[in-house]
Amino acid sequence: MVLNKGEMDGTANGAPNSEEMEIEEELGPEEEEEGEVEAQEELPTALHVVNVPDELFGDLAVRNAFEGLFMAYSDRASFSYLKSFRRARVYFPTSDEAARARVELHLKEFMEKELKVYFVQMEPSSRDRDPHLRPPTPEKQFLISPPASPPVDWEPITEQHHVNYDLLTALAQLSPGEPHELIPAEGDKPSIVIHVCEDTPEQRAMGLEKPRIVQTRRPDISES
Repeated sequence: MVLNKGEMDGTANGAPNSEEMEIEEELGPEEEEEGEVEAQEELPTALHVVNVPDELFGDLAVRNAFEGLFMAYSDRASFSYLKSFRRARVYFPTSDEAARARVELHLKEFMEKELKVYFVQMEPSSRDRDPHLRPPTPEKQFLISPPASPPVDWEPITEQHHVNYDLLTALAQLSPGEPHELIPAEGDKPSIVIHVCEDTPEQRAMGLEKPRIVQTRRPDISES
């Protein structure tokens, strides 16, 4: 004879075991009802009906027949017709009635048209809505990462002097009409040679002088 697990635990014929009884005690009937109520409140109470016949917007008999389909779920349902969008909107007092109408009337044949019923997209209430314009969602976060730990045996590099005195000395020795080699060639690196331009005959005939750079006057130091 083979015994299944339910018979061994004493839970045959669908009798709940101790673990299932603990779960039922934790939830309780009141909490289950509250969960159902919250789920119903999250559903919208309005429906969009598209693919409606054109006669719906002009023929009163067709409109009465159309409204009768939804009035079967609630006699307090109200309707609004959007002719420019070729659709209708149905409002129910509760979300439960709207959900049943949406499930049962979706793809239903009416006047040789297949109605398509959808929930109206819910919008947050004015109390929860922020009146300010929200910034766009950033696609990338450009954050500065903290510096990583330096590797082993890493040493900082001593910065060189900003003023190259050798270059200043070479520039001071320049004379017009003669090439001056600033950096000699080394290996596969070419040398750097400067050719100083002379004054043209026109400039010498006109007696033009080279502009002088006037030093900025140091401001006076007030005696304290």
